[in-house]
Amino acid sequence: MQTQNISFCDRIGLNIKSNEVKKRIIDELEEIRIIEKHHELFVEQKHDRRLRKVPHMLAIKSNGNPYYMYFTKINFTNTIVMIDKKIQMGYEYPRMIIIRMLFHDDGLFDNTLLEGEMIKDKSSEWLYLISDIHVHKNKSVREYDLIKRLNLISNILEEHFMPSCNDLFSVQVKKYVPLTESESFHHDFMNSLNYTCRGLYFKPLYSKFKDILFNFDNSLVNRNLKPKLKSRYNFVTNDAMKMEADKSVSVETITSARTDTNMKDNAIFHVQKTEIPDLFKLYDETNNYIGNACVDSLRTSKMLTHHFQNMTMLEKARFECIRTKNKHLSTTWIPLKVC
Repeated sequence: MQTQNISFCDRIGLNIKSNEVKKRIIDELEEIRIIEKHHELFVEQKHDRRLRKVPHMLAIKSNGNPYYMYFTKINFTNTIVMIDKKIQMGYEYPRMIIIRMLFHDDGLFDNTLLEGEMIKDKSSEWLYLISDIHVHKNKSVREYDLIKRLNLISNILEEHFMPSCNDLFSVQVKKYVPLTESESFHHDFMNSLNYTCRGLYFKPLYSKFKDILFNFDNSLVNRNLKPKLKSRYNFVTNDAMKMEADKSVSVETITSARTDTNMKDNAIFHVQKTEIPDLFKLYDETNNYIGNACVDSLRTSKMLTHHFQNMTMLEKARFECIRTKNKHLSTTWIPLKVC
């Protein structure tokens, strides 16, 4: 498979160059939508009745770029592919970038498709905000309601995902609330976010309806939207569904975080590069493999890439490393400098 290193989330990913591979991925996903509109723009005359009759929940629309996260096998290898939901002018297929994250469930790689937004926050950190799931272990979840789909996503992340400082981005599940909570959602939750938003999504509980996007500036939200939500669309489905929605998705689940590089505890290790960008093996002084290096920043990535650019994958280099503070990460040691 033809790939090429590409800048992605201020780090390095593997860009799939082969149109044959891209076509095979698209063909595997019968329900994937790349060019089509994934939502309808809010028009009061058109959507007023639907919002009264069909149960919806409320979520933000960030200024991030929409991406699918696809778990599959390429050449019999578990692979995660980030698929741009847009096709750039002059190209036949969307951009597809292979990333490396650690999920301990091989079944996910029998075709699982998540949907979300890739966001760069105000601290210049990258976040993938997951909004939905379409396929789980080669089975469409189109018949699941929104609450069940969100619970499935949360289960995948909580039970099978192990964050690492080598991850190109952190991961969250998007917060959904009943329409009755629109005012506090805007005042409290949206104002607390560390990234910008361009609008609100009315998300139907059932997949047969499209999302409704309300684009706004602050004056439009204050003047037009909130009073209508509060006075007109004062429902979810029924009391039981509202209680389940509040219980399941009222708190945004943070499942990955950047590591703090202000560390103590130094050690010397032999570092060896691999075929995968930003994946470096660590060996102790007796040549015992102890794990992978924690590439925690673009600076560390550039330092290691530059040092190993003229070395083979059989050669090793001695580095002073520092221990990470984050005990939840699967990798422990950050290369600091060559010894």
